[in-house]
Amino acid sequence: MSIKLISPKKSVNSAFLKLPVPCEKMEQFKSALVNLHNKRDAKKDEEYHKNELQAFLKGIFNPAYSVHVDRPIDLAIFNGNDTTAKPAVIIEMKSPTNAAEMFSEQHPNTKALQELVYYFLLEYVHLGNREIKYLVISNFDEYYFFDVKDFIRYFANKSKPVYDQFLKFVSKQTSGNKTSDFYNDIAKPAIDDFLGSCDFSVVHFSLEEAVKAVEKNDDKKLVALYKMLSPEGLLAKPFANDSNSLDRNFYAELLHIIGLEEVKEDKGGKKVIQRKKAANRDKASLLESAIYQLEIEESDENKCEEMALRLCITWVNRLLFLKLVESQILMYQKGDASYRFMSTDKIANFDELNIFFFKVLGKKIEDRDEDVLKRYPNVPYLNSSLFEPTEDEKHLKIRGIPDAQMEIFNKTVLKDERGKRAKGTLPNLDYIFKFLDAYNFASDAQGGVTSTSKTLINASVLGLIFEKINGYKDGSFFTPGFITDYMARDVLERTVVQKFNEKKSWKCENLEDVSDKIEDISEANEIVDDIRVADVAVGSGHFLVSALNRLLAIKSELNILCDADGKRIKRRDLILKVDNDELSVVDDEGEPFEYKPGNEESQRYQEALFNEKRRIIENCLFGVDLNPNSVNICRLRLWIELLKNAYYTKESDYKQLQTLPNIDINIKVGDSLLSKYPVQNGHVVLDFLQKEDKADKKNGLAAKLKEYRKNVQDYKAGGTSYNKQQLRLNIAGLKSQLKEPPSIDLFGNVVKNNDIDFSNSLEWMFEFPEILDDEGRFTGFDAIIGNPPYVQLQSMGEMSDVYSKRDYSCYNKSADLYCLFVERAYSLLKKNGYFSFIMPNKWMLVDYGKELRQFMSQTSLKKILNFGDVQIFKDATTYTCIFVSQKSNEKNSVQAISLSSDKYSGNFSKDVSKLIDLSPDSFGEAEWNITNPVIEKVLQKMSVGTPLRDMPISIYAGIKAGCIDAFYIDGKVRSQLIERNPKSEEVIKPLVRGRDITAWNTNTQDIYLIGTLPALKINIDDYPAIKDHLLGFTIERLEQTGKEYIVNGEKIKARKKTCNKWFETQDQVKYYAELKKPKIIFPNITSVFPFTYDENGVYPNDNNFFIVEKENAIANETACHLEQSASVVKGSLLKALLAIFNSSLCKFWIWHNCPVLNGGTRKLQIAYFENLRIPLDNAELLQQLATLADEIIRLKKDDNEASQKQIADLETQVNTLVYQLYCITDAEEIEAVEKR
Repeated sequence: MSIKLISPKKSVNSAFLKLPVPCEKMEQFKSALVNLHNKRDAKKDEEYHKNELQAFLKGIFNPAYSVHVDRPIDLAIFNGNDTTAKPAVIIEMKSPTNAAEMFSEQHPNTKALQELVYYFLLEYVHLGNREIKYLVISNFDEYYFFDVKDFIRYFANKSKPVYDQFLKFVSKQTSGNKTSDFYNDIAKPAIDDFLGSCDFSVVHFSLEEAVKAVEKNDDKKLVALYKMLSPEGLLAKPFANDSNSLDRNFYAELLHIIGLEEVKEDKGGKKVIQRKKAANRDKASLLESAIYQLEIEESDENKCEEMALRLCITWVNRLLFLKLVESQILMYQKGDASYRFMSTDKIANFDELNIFFFKVLGKKIEDRDEDVLKRYPNVPYLNSSLFEPTEDEKHLKIRGIPDAQMEIFNKTVLKDERGKRAKGTLPNLDYIFKFLDAYNFASDAQGGVTSTSKTLINASVLGLIFEKINGYKDGSFFTPGFITDYMARDVLERTVVQKFNEKKSWKCENLEDVSDKIEDISEANEIVDDIRVADVAVGSGHFLVSALNRLLAIKSELNILCDADGKRIKRRDLILKVDNDELSVVDDEGEPFEYKPGNEESQRYQEALFNEKRRIIENCLFGVDLNPNSVNICRLRLWIELLKNAYYTKESDYKQLQTLPNIDINIKVGDSLLSKYPVQNGHVVLDFLQKEDKADKKNGLAAKLKEYRKNVQDYKAGGTSYNKQQLRLNIAGLKSQLKEPPSIDLFGNVVKNNDIDFSNSLEWMFEFPEILDDEGRFTGFDAIIGNPPYVQLQSMGEMSDVYSKRDYSCYNKSADLYCLFVERAYSLLKKNGYFSFIMPNKWMLVDYGKELRQFMSQTSLKKILNFGDVQIFKDATTYTCIFVSQKSNEKNSVQAISLSSDKYSGNFSKDVSKLIDLSPDSFGEAEWNITNPVIEKVLQKMSVGTPLRDMPISIYAGIKAGCIDAFYIDGKVRSQLIERNPKSEEVIKPLVRGRDITAWNTNTQDIYLIGTLPALKINIDDYPAIKDHLLGFTIERLEQTGKEYIVNGEKIKARKKTCNKWFETQDQVKYYAELKKPKIIFPNITSVFPFTYDENGVYPNDNNFFIVEKENAIANETACHLEQSASVVKGSLLKALLAIFNSSLCKFWIWHNCPVLNGGTRKLQIAYFENLRIPLDNAELLQQLATLADEIIRLKKDDNEASQKQIADLETQVNTLVYQLYCITDAEEIEAVEKR
């Protein structure tokens, strides 16, 4: 075992390394390094040098992060600058002359490392600091950085002697209590064992060498050191242009140029994109210009706006893609300005831009007109459907946009000649070009030092922007890169191992095992290239891009990357890895690969990368979406990824780029859930014809299927724009013929399609020839990943009815669309294929998720991550989960974790690594709770009994008044209204809000509700005092229309639209008679779960629910055993339930079964809470609980010190009885409940 010293370059995140460093920042860093070096003084001690190093680090980390001594630690960099910040970097300092105690590669087990181990254990084990990133040893000249993961793996390992020895040392249970005793007796032998049993890397740099690099002006070497010694490097802080974050400035100004704006919806605070309000519109924006032109032939305003927006998205997609192309070419050509084309010098107006789209980019160089060749000699041919006219462009091309002056965005990135933010107007096309030029669009930046301060906009950030703009109608949100890569990595690594095991009859468990066994590189590549991955709701294509990057990284890890001649590209020459959801290509020293056209080695690598990407995109990646805009954006994303490695061809003497292939055909428009032909693995569409059909009909269909497959292959092979169009027409025609509805299904049942519109259906049985075998049989995909739509089926109208007729076993009219996507994905998989979705987590617990839980329990569930109330999506309040499952009957333990915001560190990969193994029996039709085995056992015991929904009780929501200023009154106003008109007392009721609820009994506050319930059919004129009071708030505010008014210069919004009258509450409250009964009231959102008893006719507001007994003792016929129990506790059932609800055990159940909200609160929705089961067969215990509840309610009214003590004793008795009720007697189980 050995220590390997590595350079800073190898330790820095590759995606971060690519970002250029501003020249000014680099000069400051170099000056600081030289100044630090000059402070070295061999005559001075450790303290002096520590202070100088502290001053140097403060210059880098202050003011955001503190750098100071933290006794006994010599020096620490903190994860913030306030008193709560914890050390993230721990530094052990020695003087330059103290060689005896200093760490070195040759003599590692010295006092310096022993002290560092002690500091680590103090922070990590004793103080529980989980924010440490690095541990550093320095003597001012040399710097050694240890990754905390290596220390955790050994020194914080409970199975190692050092762990227990340290705990005894700090608790003074060892023979020697001095730190020197710890160093010699504990740390030293532990380090020997550590060094002997582990291989690990230590980042090292020499101050002397760094200063030499400064003197030589070797910025390339210094960039990595600069980045390592930064908050992003040492503290792992997010860096600019992280693929998981949106560049808000770029996004906002781009929306302005289009003519859009982002606003928050009132409901749920979801952000949506919409046309600017009339007062803020600019006639020169793309959208307004397009609408103006389209209005000439289209009178329907909505249709006109829809088409204009589609056109704008098409044009903006083209412009952004072209900016990436230009940036890529300029990078290859070392910034040669003659290769620029995105400016009004080259494209003066929209008419020329139209020519550029279709006469330049859309035509091969040899087919271009002579004047075009002269004007654009260096512009490549882009074989992309992006530069073919769309259907919408039959109505309006971009040449129809008038050249006009446009108002500059008030927060523009543009600067005037004085360096101030630009103001005024610019010609609209010139504005677009200048705006794009203000950013750095290098699709694969090489880092280094730059004299410009342009913000980098890479492909991933563009993808995020594409998705945001594309989701303009429904507020769709972008799946963060750390999620898409996590899912792609998990599923694809499993899939690759599975494929090799199947093909080679191996029993490998991971990629390392596979790599060790590979002998035939060509065969290994064929196996990986044969993997078929799909996203059935593809959106912007983010998951497919992550899959592309991950498959490339896997090939690199397996060491099977090859060039065009099939020769291996060794890992020491080229390493492909994924950092921050971006593919990084580096050499063995961590140096980013840079393409140099014509250079033999560089050309070989670039061509290899291009061809590998092309092969994977053409053969392995497939996507479907109902939204044509999504499909176009997904295609664009894949073209961009291929563009990153476009190369100049040898045949053109390295003057022309290799033509992009036709990769768009693998991404289809259609409804993934709707097919005429049932999806059946191992069958062809011929199998669905009636047996009596003539053989020639079968033969004819077989011939069409064969021709269809050939046309798809020819299309991918490339060709002219005309050939492509002809092939598209052929393919569409053949699909139309193949799509004729089958008259009989696989099981001989007649298929009735007359009542279903199949115009958007997706025929999986023949749509993708790549998943058909040579006989045309559907074989299925190896892997499916994605983020399916989150839409309530009830909100989908006719389409919900259509899906209900398509034999989805997961269909439940109260459920969500994603449930059907899970079932569809499973049906599309090959045997042993894997699938993974991120989607809402409600289905795990609610009743309408029962069908999906039952379905998933029949798959081979591998992993499930429940994110609880952790917000994965920034712009949407959606609580999510991720699952990974396999199409297999195999049942093994399931890796699982449940997170919550109060325990989530923000480090996704770290937190989700704490998986626990659960039995597959935990995941059946019943609610899915992800807990440790003890908690699981408790919840299992609580799954016995009668659900609340089947008991002789009713649960109602509290009263929603709307405009509470008018309908909620205090005691003083109540008295005034009754004094004016005594009849007012009839409708004024005591009110309790969610915040007022306390356990057992609630003393109402001085607050009342004007209970003009619609169900009472009140004549407001009978209550003149109340009428006058309400009119004081104006009818405009109280009417239930949802309209907006201006009253006395103030903007007023009416209550939401209902059929109720202006003076009535918002809800009908047909159950008003129930409010007079004794009842249990509880808040709908809470962290303490109080349940209170009322028999005084108090009205709960809409932040509460309440429970009353039904008139009949029996809730339903199946619960016949209730009769005896109910009669025993007649009149006491509510109080027995009250005792159970207020018990520790019930609170424990709520904690694990009800939806988690931000801050660890729970939402006690009826759909969840009514699943609580009550064992009703023990009438004696129930009666005892009712009696205890009665006594506690009585004592609560006294509310004195003596009664408080009695209540506490009685609550203990309640807990004991409730444990007995559920047969929970094990001490460990009770402890788990009480810890909650």
